[in-house]
Amino acid sequence: MGLRMPICNGRAHTAPVVVGYRWPLCWRCTSISAAIIICSILINRFGPVSASSAGILFAALLIGLGLMDGYRSHFMACGTTNRNRIVYGVMTGIGLSILFL
Repeated sequence: MGLRMPICNGRAHTAPVVVGYRWPLCWRCTSISAAIIICSILINRFGPVSASSAGILFAALLIGLGLMDGYRSHFMACGTTNRNRIVYGVMTGIGLSILFL
């Protein structure tokens, strides 16, 4: 009944269910997308973040933490929780926004 696998990782338990239908992305990818959209709205409203060395390092740290959680979830037996997928997804989305918007 509309419960299918997310396209990003293929594991149904990692995707939100909205009105009986499985969302096509996992919590991490949904959070990354939402954070980028929200950051782009904020950047259009208030102006871009300055491209200082500290800002770039901070963005790299945020992206690195998200990559580490994804790697740990995908390749190691320890896994992760949906709450962690949301938190690290938002952090990664903010980091990507700092670097590319």
